[in-house]
Amino acid sequence: MAESRVCRWSFLKLRARGHAEANGTGARKLAAAALSVAAMVALTGPAGAGSPPLEKFVDPLPMPPVFVPVATGGGVTEYEVDMMQVQQQLHRDLPPTTLWIYNGVFPRPQLRGQAG
Repeated sequence: MAESRVCRWSFLKLRARGHAEANGTGARKLAAAALSVAAMVALTGPAGAGSPPLEKFVDPLPMPPVFVPVATGGGVTEYEVDMMQVQQQLHRDLPPTTLWIYNGVFPRPQLRGQAG
């Protein structure tokens, strides 16, 4: 038996049309929303098609530093953590993107502790 494939765009159009027909005019808003989603899918293409092809392993792997405690005592270790929003390039072929980072570094510093 031959496999029948339906793209997401066609599926969403048919689904929206079916809702509109089954539910009368009250479903027109739903149909319009489904068609809007379908239009967005059509613009971005299949899953992952909206992303540019990237060459792998071209940037060095960032190694996060270790958080340094600001105080210790009585079995408690205190850390001071600053959080800030920055623009950072995550791959040489991509534009900078917005990140929230801790203590000025990405990836975030490591927290190390002892059990027991």
